[in-house]
Amino acid sequence: AKKTDSREAFIGGGGQLYAESILLCDKIYITRVKASPPGDAFFPEIPPDVLVMTHSRLVPADEKHAYAMDFQVWEKKKSVSV
Repeated sequence: AKKTDSREAFIGGGGQLYAESILLCDKIYITRVKASPPGDAFFPEIPPDVLVMTHSRLVPADEKHAYAMDFQVWEKKKSVSV
């Protein structure tokens, strides 16, 4: 995004791509679905020494949403340079 007129760039994984790019991110938008479906690819742990959660909005399961979810925003700590 810094090399174009874009304010943000988005990464649409898989797990390996997320793992390789997580430390390059200044901000992460993530939806955590409160379910444990079978699978073999997962979002990596967000390093708390590098990023801090700045927003969280819980959405309960209801007639429109089979599972509860948490919309989160994580931002790089100002004092961190990677």
